[in-house]
Amino acid sequence: MRSLADCPQDPRYHAEGNVLIHTKLVCKALVALPQWRALPATERSVLFAAALLHDVAKPASTQIETDGSITSKGHVLQGAKW
Repeated sequence: MRSLADCPQDPRYHAEGNVLIHTKLVCKALVALPQWRALPATERSVLFAAALLHDVAKPASTQIETDGSITSKGHVLQGAKW
């Protein structure tokens, strides 16, 4: 998770900042949902893990392009392999 804090995101799509901040916001939004709280504990755990790890491969796939934009092409497929 520490590497997520050092991983920037393109502000055009993620103005909140680095991947860790984004991940925290996703997790907070999930646990605020009444539908999530109503699920059995195992299902809540699986969904929380998915939210927590949804961008786990971004640090390995993030590049800063010559124009200054930030891309993370392939992070979804790489994350699915972890």
